[in-house]
Amino acid sequence: MEFKAEKGIQKQADFLVVYGNPGLGKSTFASGAPKPIFIDPRNRTRHLNVDRVNPKTWEEYLEMVKWTITQPYETIVLDEMNFVDQLAQDFVWRKHYSKYESFALAKEKGGQYNILNELYKTALLPLFDEIRTANKNLVVVAHPEVKDFADPSTAETYIRYQLGLTNGLNAMLKRSCDALIFINKDVSVTTGENKRAVAGDEIYMFCQYHQAYDAKNSWDLPAKIELKKNVNNWNVFQSLKMVESVSGLLAQIENFIPMFPADKQAEIRIALKDADLAKLQRILKNLREAV
Repeated sequence: MEFKAEKGIQKQADFLVVYGNPGLGKSTFASGAPKPIFIDPRNRTRHLNVDRVNPKTWEEYLEMVKWTITQPYETIVLDEMNFVDQLAQDFVWRKHYSKYESFALAKEKGGQYNILNELYKTALLPLFDEIRTANKNLVVVAHPEVKDFADPSTAETYIRYQLGLTNGLNAMLKRSCDALIFINKDVSVTTGENKRAVAGDEIYMFCQYHQAYDAKNSWDLPAKIELKKNVNNWNVFQSLKMVESVSGLLAQIENFIPMFPADKQAEIRIALKDADLAKLQRILKNLREAV
């Protein structure tokens, strides 16, 4: 049998998992994506000027995700996944463990997470695939939990941030997404006799694995990207997914142009005419530093 291999980078919409403590800008970041709709069971995004739906049960949640795929939105935001995890647990409890007072008690009395994990694999994961097939961005927003971690290579124990979800959902999201991004203030430790952790005012997206938190990305992004105020940080994020070609650099520069006044926009566009790769790299570098 003959097969034909495809070569080269294939463009597709993004699948991001963004997690961090409340109030750091996770939902605001997602709202900057093109034509978003938020599936928000707790209605926590009322401060954002976005389209949203508010399912109240697991069954309704799945139906609303299916509905958004058929609508003319370009980005589907699942905010917040921790509460969705709870909706799924309530569903499993009602269907399989109703003789107990709660899902937690069912687990304590011998119930397993196998049914819950199977629910995610058979009901939620196929919807993720449908969203990708429809070429829509998928952004999952979640809160973290802090856990003790024993490093087998050093035999040291330390605390680290990870997704605050049940293990099966946590693993499924980490395997499936293009990027797992941890949002937090940058923390430094003072030296000297009285060591202490000090957090700055700047908020960052951490995009690479670290002992202190889970993170990954598929695009060789910087270890951290600052979330700036009054800026569409989604566009900044997209511009950093480096493609070292004239067309790729032009696409990145186009993300920055709307951030500047009209006269500056005209100046940038004049500079782009007949620009070679090296000049485009300089222009992009200057724009990043200017925003």
